[in-house]
Amino acid sequence: MRVASTAVLLVGFQNEFCSEGGAFHDIVKGEIESSGAVKNAADLVEQGRERGVKILHVPMQFSENFREIPPDRTGMLGDIRKANAFVMGTDRADIVEELGPEPNDVVISGKSTIAAFKSTNLDHVLRNFGIKNLALAGLLTDVSVESTARAAYDLGYRVVLLRDCTATRSKEAHLASERVIESSFGRVMSHREFLNNLE
Repeated sequence: MRVASTAVLLVGFQNEFCSEGGAFHDIVKGEIESSGAVKNAADLVEQGRERGVKILHVPMQFSENFREIPPDRTGMLGDIRKANAFVMGTDRADIVEELGPEPNDVVISGKSTIAAFKSTNLDHVLRNFGIKNLALAGLLTDVSVESTARAAYDLGYRVVLLRDCTATRSKEAHLASERVIESSFGRVMSHREFLNNLE
């Protein structure tokens, strides 16, 4: 993969998932620790930046009154509304300090949907930078990460799921997403394998 046409996309590495007191921390804490997702992602972005890989962050954020989510919404978005989570401007919605954006990183705003493309200008930004290969890291593997991988594939990107930089509520759910992505939407590799494939 050529560095100039490759980007790392960090989805949902926010305090609501990754830090004590976060609304969804308890449901994913064990798997984050087991997989080393945050630690591995920190190593990934540090080495990626040194090699010139574009780093993009896509945090999920909502207004205080959750006008982006109908009151009767079910599923993950309904759970977010009920938990009063990911409210923009709050510490809990911030990107975790270990991955905090550096000056040359791009932060994509406006993500109020599960997939990162639907409610943002992510596709526009990636195409402006000439990106063709998209390596995905983040939370939750079987929710936002997998949904983003499917959308990216449909848009023509070559998708890589970074298995050791992602986590979800159980190892079984994580492995199921790995199998789905590898069979139909892209490649699955560790962050070190990804870095070693750059040229």
